[in-house]
Amino acid sequence: MNFVTRYISEALLLQQSWYYPGIHEKEPETFKKVLWSLGFNTKDYTIEVRECEHRILEQRPETYNGIMFVGYERLDKEWARTGCMTMEAVIASSDDKDHRKELVEMATTAKFKEE
Repeated sequence: MNFVTRYISEALLLQQSWYYPGIHEKEPETFKKVLWSLGFNTKDYTIEVRECEHRILEQRPETYNGIMFVGYERLDKEWARTGCMTMEAVIASSDDKDHRKELVEMATTAKFKEE
């Protein structure tokens, strides 16, 4: 089985109307469903709650000291069809070894066309 780590800061979730601090403890099933919709594999793995200093994607380079939820990204076809799957997850979800190799090369190698 392949794993792709996925993170989300509570600071981003606080911007959503449905989220409130402690929802992961008070309404764990609801929280799992929402994280599932955000690409976390909550069916097969638990979500770790970390209290730490971290960066929020939208606020680089500033850091945020607070809760970060950590888990694994979904690798299913339904998630892939959303267009939100990370490149790492696309690669990890491929059953074809040659296709994975090609995707890795495409993701890591800059190819320039001479004119």
